[in-house]
Amino acid sequence: ALAGVFSVFMYNIFFVSFIEKKRYIGLLGCVGASVKQRRLFVMGEGIVIGILGIPLGLALGCMGTLLCLPQIKRYFESRIEIVVDNDSYIDIRVILIAILLGFVVILFSTFIPTIKAGQISPLDFLSTFRNQSISEKKIYEFKPCVKIEKNLARKNLLFNKRRSFTMIGLLMFALVIVLNAFVYIKIQNGDYLLQDRRKHAELDSWISIYSNDFMVEEALYNDMSNWDEVNNPSYKSELNLGVALLSAEYINSDLEDFKLFGMLGENPVDYVNNEKIDQKKYGFHTKVVGVDSKSFEQYARNGDIDTSEIEHYEYPIIIEDYILIKKSSESEPSYRGVLDIEDGQRISMEYGTYADSVLLNNTLYVSANETIQFDVLGVTEKSSPFPKSPEEYIQQLDNYSQLEDSFLTIYMPYDSFRKFIKDERIVKTYGKMPENVNQVIWRENNSIVNYLFFESASSLDDKKLENKIAKSAYDVDLKKYDSSYRKDNINEIGFWQYGNTKILKQQRYQNPGKIIKKLFIVATILLFVLFSITAWINYMSTSIILRRREFVMLRSIGMSFPRIKKMLMYEIFIQTFFSNIGGILVGCFFMVLQFIEYKKTMAIEIDIPFDFIIVENIIAILLVYIIFLISTRKMKNINIIEILKNEN
Repeated sequence: ALAGVFSVFMYNIFFVSFIEKKRYIGLLGCVGASVKQRRLFVMGEGIVIGILGIPLGLALGCMGTLLCLPQIKRYFESRIEIVVDNDSYIDIRVILIAILLGFVVILFSTFIPTIKAGQISPLDFLSTFRNQSISEKKIYEFKPCVKIEKNLARKNLLFNKRRSFTMIGLLMFALVIVLNAFVYIKIQNGDYLLQDRRKHAELDSWISIYSNDFMVEEALYNDMSNWDEVNNPSYKSELNLGVALLSAEYINSDLEDFKLFGMLGENPVDYVNNEKIDQKKYGFHTKVVGVDSKSFEQYARNGDIDTSEIEHYEYPIIIEDYILIKKSSESEPSYRGVLDIEDGQRISMEYGTYADSVLLNNTLYVSANETIQFDVLGVTEKSSPFPKSPEEYIQQLDNYSQLEDSFLTIYMPYDSFRKFIKDERIVKTYGKMPENVNQVIWRENNSIVNYLFFESASSLDDKKLENKIAKSAYDVDLKKYDSSYRKDNINEIGFWQYGNTKILKQQRYQNPGKIIKKLFIVATILLFVLFSITAWINYMSTSIILRRREFVMLRSIGMSFPRIKKMLMYEIFIQTFFSNIGGILVGCFFMVLQFIEYKKTMAIEIDIPFDFIIVENIIAILLVYIIFLISTRKMKNINIIEILKNEN
């Protein structure tokens, strides 16, 4: 792209130089210079410039590399891993490629002037314009009641159709590239993903506790409840059951065939334990969440769920039923509830030991080794009163939360949850996994993860708070997080990790990899824009030079420079108008193609960025107008007598 931009710059310089030397080259032809000699005259000028300019450019580039790259390395080495084999940042292969590319740019820039220097006869060189026979000319009728400037502008554009269409195409191409690159960045950033729009509790600070001993979590909670540095503490524990199966009787009748967005493949499930099943079943990523009684009662009140009979149930639960799905009869996915379960109903759920599931040929194969029964106090589409877990919050920051949205979340009071995880049918799901188990989990030890949420005082230093947490955690035999603990048996060791949204946002938004990727995309867009601007500068500047005799003739019949300038402005306006219209239509066409392609794998909302399109076109018009003003600035210096004398 850079080579293309500089090729246009160089071509503009050489072409203008060629136009100004036409008479001299014509004289060379008259005194016997051959076609080859005239072409070498034009090409030789470019080669000499390359011989002088390329070494100078390489020297400046190497110097800049040696000065800047170490600084860039030091900036990023604390954030991403950079490996440098030696202290030298200069690669001889890059230098050779740069030399080759430099001469390619020179040859490309001088190619057209060189060809023209040999194609035209010596007599043609003595005149600025090639002679045309009367039969070749096309008469353009002027429209009555239209200003002379507009008629001339229309005539000039029709007379130079190829050049006019080329400039319209270049500007249209730039508009299409910028619009679709903007949409691509937003898609990659997740801005068009279908999102859960419900209001959730705000996540502020938390402690992640990896332990199967709930006494330590409760001890920490009781201790922190008395601290002045924190407000509104609450806690919950999560157990991932992997893919759990529900019979079709628990699904709404209008959803007999539907698809969950995420990693579940097609629904309903066809095979269980590698055997074809007759009864229709559906697989859900499922997690069971144990919460303190106060928060559980609050959630029940929010969902109008009666908990008066809770003591009579072994495993009383509230199901958060709000999932991203796609019905087979619908083209668009949507968030909604999918379960048809009455309050107080007992349901059976099948799940795989070790949370084992396999995806194969778009069909879900599940290892369902155990069955557990729950007593459903109620099903609600309302969000829970708990903040998102840190993992879910990270996905929210990255705008990639659709996999999490395929989870079926079951809430249970802590007393029942403690009894639940001691059930012999459940114990294997959070112990150390055998090496031969194919598991869809995020940790080597699919442990119970405990979260203690709280709001920290705004004036409190994070380091001081973390030190105080460390002292309290040490008193209950919890160790600070270390990556090596993942390989140990979770039952033999417990550890904690502190975090807050301020730190998390800083880590996500200042991620060097994401920054570099976005900078690369933006730089590519700017190169395309620069290429188009360069082409327009070339068009305007060469147009002024080539049309000097036309301007002189218009001046000689009494047309002022302001009116000539107005004529040129009408020409630019017409080209810009058609470029913008074409850019909008073609850009929107390719943008919709992008949306259609991404909709095959993600649930996205088609949203045409009309505000960006308006701003983009206004900026394009302003840029073209600025180029026009710069290019026509020297028109007042044209001397009528000198031009006529030189042309004759």
